[in-house]
Amino acid sequence: AASSSEVRIRMIGFESLGLIAERFYSKLGPYMEAIYTLSVNSLQNNDQDDVMVLAIEFWSTLAEVEDDILYESAHHAGSGGVRLSSVPGGRDGTTTSQGTEICMNYIKAVAPHLVPVLNSCLTKQDDFDDNAWTAAKAAAACLELMTHVTGDDMLHFALPLIHQNMQLSGWREREAGMMALGSILDGPSKEVMIQNLDPRLVIAALDMLSDSKLLVRDTAAWLMSRIAQHIPEMFAVSIPHSYPQISSDEATVGDKAIKSIVASLEDTPRVATKSLSAIYYLAKHDIDTKRRLTGEVSNEYKSILQKYYEGLMRQLHAVAERPDGNEDNLSSVAFQTIMQLVKAATSADQKVVDDTLRHAISRAQQTLSVNTGSVDQKETVFVLQSHLVGVIESCLMVGGGSGDSYAQQIMAILFKILQSENIPAHQDCLRTAGLLASSQGSKFGQYMAVLWPYLAQALQNTASASSYITAVLAVSDITRAMEGAIANYSEYILSALLNALSSPTVESRAKPPTLSAIGDIAMAISGNFARYSGAVLNVMKQATEFDMAVTEPEGKVLRNELWEGLLTAYSGILIGLKGASPQEFAENIKPHTSTMVNFVRKIVEAYQVNREAQNMENVLRASCGLLGDIAGACGPQIAQELRLPFIKALIEECSSHSVFSKSTKDTASYARQSIYGTI
Repeated sequence: AASSSEVRIRMIGFESLGLIAERFYSKLGPYMEAIYTLSVNSLQNNDQDDVMVLAIEFWSTLAEVEDDILYESAHHAGSGGVRLSSVPGGRDGTTTSQGTEICMNYIKAVAPHLVPVLNSCLTKQDDFDDNAWTAAKAAAACLELMTHVTGDDMLHFALPLIHQNMQLSGWREREAGMMALGSILDGPSKEVMIQNLDPRLVIAALDMLSDSKLLVRDTAAWLMSRIAQHIPEMFAVSIPHSYPQISSDEATVGDKAIKSIVASLEDTPRVATKSLSAIYYLAKHDIDTKRRLTGEVSNEYKSILQKYYEGLMRQLHAVAERPDGNEDNLSSVAFQTIMQLVKAATSADQKVVDDTLRHAISRAQQTLSVNTGSVDQKETVFVLQSHLVGVIESCLMVGGGSGDSYAQQIMAILFKILQSENIPAHQDCLRTAGLLASSQGSKFGQYMAVLWPYLAQALQNTASASSYITAVLAVSDITRAMEGAIANYSEYILSALLNALSSPTVESRAKPPTLSAIGDIAMAISGNFARYSGAVLNVMKQATEFDMAVTEPEGKVLRNELWEGLLTAYSGILIGLKGASPQEFAENIKPHTSTMVNFVRKIVEAYQVNREAQNMENVLRASCGLLGDIAGACGPQIAQELRLPFIKALIEECSSHSVFSKSTKDTASYARQSIYGTI
């Protein structure tokens, strides 16, 4: 069918081959040479575009299948299961003794021959670049999927062709080169990619941000966003001043990139949106890097964004206010980038953050008095309010707006929006109120009477996990800020939290923050928690006995978060009930100490199966913290009973493991001191 003279039949033939690859991968072997010949003939002979698309998509499907198999093989032993296939009903495949399918490595074998053919297809762009799915777009997608399978090897096949295309004068070749480069960034290791990627390619792409052809500028901006997302370290690479088009103040690729990207923010919305994404990912890289580093090392980290920070923020505000901001989500992406850049701020950028906060407050106040006539006008104002509240929230996260005057203005805005029909922004408002409480401390109590009805409503809305979780996180922030003053609301809050924990219909991801909030309330109201502890501890006991069926890495993450939530809740309750009378403490805690210890034993046993140190570090640290709290709160006799082999092994593991943080090692020392009396 794929060799028929009829276009429609050829299309059906290639489409059927794709389905066979998806469902009967292990049966393909005898036919692979014929399929390769048919598909390449179609692509090289300029077949009808619809046929070429389906011929390419056979290889895309095959790459997806092999990527799936390789993932399952790599994760089977560690995860206790395999990733569920995306194919309904699974595939009829030959499996290994571990139950994983055997990868025949067709993509690795065909890549040296197929990549040049796909490279040729990339130059068959639609001159108008409408939304049609073309052979050029299918070829780019196929390259990306193949790169997931071939990894570093793809660079040997693709980079020479990319160099060649980007040095040619024709716009089609130059655009195809950039498209190919952007398509192979996710797969090779960062180190190998940076070693092999000539900075001149990136510089050439930056120059194309000012090309006369819109599609070339669009792809250049997209490529910058891909580099910023996958190999942001490339922007730190030094470049010799002997390179053409390099000015004396452009010491790194990033120096030229920032200037070129900022200039392209004045381009059409489709180009500007992609340039914004590049800034967004660079800011995200800064945030992730500083989070990973600690102490003096973090302070020494220099971001390429830092010396352009103030000018960048000014440009982003201008883009957010563009009259064509509704096109290609330009305004929305601009606001998201502003929020990310705020979160990447250093202490040197605090004035810019405060200016950004003042601007967001002023603009939000203006939206409250806008007379919205049509549905479209109302929707525009509501979206703008959500973005502005998001900017305010980001500023609060990095220490902006600590003064009382800011708090009054912000809460007035939040109350107005909460009273409005702008339901999507209500979660933003509650989250921002929680952050403001963290900075205001006990002074936040003055706003609680007005805020409480909206918070209580969201706590009851367990049908919407995101709304409920937002409310729970806000409760935790407000509780820590108000401390004992939260007692006036604690009965209602705890009732809502226990209902959520006990409900089988509440999403599992909502339960870890629920448990943490219980611990926060216990510490805040201290001895007054005794009246609720019986019901709370019984529900928590049931949770410790629940065994989650974990078949995927995502399931392990959720299980670990649930365990960590239980541990921190127990610690919070122990600390809180120390404020009760000795009799009340003994009556409430001692019947549950064995449950806590057995729960830690369960965690240690799970860790000893696979020893996934990085995945379980938070849980192990919280386990040590709880054991130290039990010993410290319950006295020498209980501390003596905690001197068990598995507890000793846990403390030693957390004290000495090379990948564990200083915080984990300090917590292990605390547990050792509390239980054994020595550090």
